[in-house]
Amino acid sequence: MKTKLWILIFSIFIGSAVMQNCYAQDVSTPFKQGLAYYDAGNYTLAIEQYNKVLQSNPKDEKTLYNRGLAYFKLTNYESAIKDYTDAILIDLKYENAYFNRGLAYYYQGNYSFAIIDFNAALNLNPESAEAIYSRGLCYRKKGDFETAIADYTKAIKMNPQYTDAYYSRGLAYYFQGAYQAAIDDYTFAIVLDSKYADSYYNRGLTYDKLNDTQHAIEDYTTTIKLKPEDTDAHYNRGIAYYHQKDYDLAINDFNAALKINSQQADVYVFLGLCYRKMEKYDLAIANFTSAIKIDPKSSLAYNNRGSMYYMQQKKDLCVADWKKAADLGDNTSRKYLKDYYSIVY
Repeated sequence: MKTKLWILIFSIFIGSAVMQNCYAQDVSTPFKQGLAYYDAGNYTLAIEQYNKVLQSNPKDEKTLYNRGLAYFKLTNYESAIKDYTDAILIDLKYENAYFNRGLAYYYQGNYSFAIIDFNAALNLNPESAEAIYSRGLCYRKKGDFETAIADYTKAIKMNPQYTDAYYSRGLAYYFQGAYQAAIDDYTFAIVLDSKYADSYYNRGLTYDKLNDTQHAIEDYTTTIKLKPEDTDAHYNRGIAYYHQKDYDLAINDFNAALKINSQQADVYVFLGLCYRKMEKYDLAIANFTSAIKIDPKSSLAYNNRGSMYYMQQKKDLCVADWKKAADLGDNTSRKYLKDYYSIVY
C-alpha cells in the first residue's frame, strides 16, 4: 500500500519576514517594497528590491535575511543559505536566520547541517517548539525514530495544540510498528483539526496494518471527501474493498484512481485481480497488460496474466508470461511452470 510521508513545517516559519507585515501598506523604500512584493507572492520582484538595498548597504542583515526568505520560496536553497549565512556572520544571535537556514538545509536533504542550525536556534531560544519539531523531522529522515519522537513530544509539551507534531509523531510510531500509538496521535491531530486529510489517510493505513479494514475504509472515505483528487486514498480504499471481496466497489475506486493518474501500474494489477476473482478473464488480461505497458518489470502482472492464459488453456502465452515473471524474480511462476507443465526453468 502507498504510504504518504508528509513532512509538515508551519509556513509562517518558512516565510516570515523579519519586519512581519508592518510595512505592508508603506512602500516608500526598496526594503518596504520588497516586503510588499514578498507578501504578495512576487518573490522575484522582492529580490530585485532587496538587491537595491544591498547595493548601498551590503551588510544589512535584515535585508539579507529577507532576500534569503524570497530565495527559499523560489526553492533556490543554495542562495537562501548564503544569505542566511551572511546575515548570521553580521549578527551571531540571529535566531530566525539559524532556523530558516536549517529549513533550507532540510529541504536540500542535508539533515545533519539542519540539526546543527536548529540546535543553534534553540541555544538562543530554548522555548522554540518549532525548532524542536523541525529537528525531530530531521531525525526521522535519518531513521532515528526514537530521537524524533522525543523531539515531537517536547514540542507538544510546549504547545499542546501543535497539530503537526502529533501527526509527525504518529508517522514515527507507524515506522516503529507501534500502530496503536500512531492511531492515537493521528486521532489527536484530527481532534485539533477535523479537516486534516493526511491524518485520516495515514490513520487508515495504520488500521490496515491492524487488519481493521472497516475503520480503514472509513478513514479513506473521509480523506476522499476532503481531497477528492487523492489517488492514493482511492487506491488503498480499493484494496480494502478487495480484501472484503467487494469487487465492484474496489473496481470503482481503482477506476477513480486511474482517472486522476492513468500511469499507475499497481492499480491496473489490482483491477486485474478483481476481474480474476469475478472470473472475467479477458478483462483481467487487459488490465494486467496495461500494467505491463506502464511497468515492464512487474512480475506480479506477468504472473497473473499467465494464470489467466492458463485458465483459457493458452499454453504458449501462459508459459511465456510465467517465464518472464520468473526472469523478474518471481519464484511462484517458476513453481507453476514445474507443477502444471513439468517445465524446469
